Amino acid sequence: MFLKRTIVIIIGIFSLAVFTLNVVSHAMTFMPSIPISLYKEWPLTPLTLVVFFTMMFLFSAQARRRAKKPGNCKLGERFTSQEKQTDSQTMVALVPLPLRVICVAVFIYAFFTFMFISFLTEGGVPAIEHGQYYLNSHGKKIRDITKNEYERFNACEERSSSAYGIMFSLIATIGILIVHPRFEKLIDQDCRVRRVQKQ
Repeated sequence: MFLKRTIVIIIGIFSLAVFTLNVVSHAMTFMPSIPISLYKEWPLTPLTLVVFFTMMFLFSAQARRRAKKPGNCKLGERFTSQEKQTDSQTMVALVPLPLRVICVAVFIYAFFTFMFISFLTEGGVPAIEHGQYYLNSHGKKIRDITKNEYERFNACEERSSSAYGIMFSLIATIGILIVHPRFEKLIDQDCRVRRVQKQ
């Protein structure tokens, strides 16, 4: 059990590091003096997906472990019987309210950032060919742009990508470091009660 908890903590710290990198990358897009683009920061995307799906795997493993416990404990049964909440609501309820508010705010920010940048770039992406800068949409040239616009649009692409990276890595970090251990305690408490009731 100690080893398992240690591994989960290490994964959580790694997720926190990915979240921090996404925040730093996002902040750099507001600094014109620092050239940044999606192509330079692309490793953050797979890293973010790795920590997010790792969180999903950990929750899935918890569900399987609970089903094997004495009394055939059902995932989220304690909350369902006492507070009439669904399994997903159970996990949300384990997140402190301030963090829930932050997650909602980050989601709204990421959505509007994506919409604004899509409008700004006219639905295209900055490209360069033979020294010519232009906006490209699925292989179709939208219009020519200047070098300054090219660098600005590159930063905007990374800003949109890192905003979603912040959202997913934040959820993963909260899920692994906060929700997972609390849910683990909930499983143990529920199943100890069921074990006593069966005796």
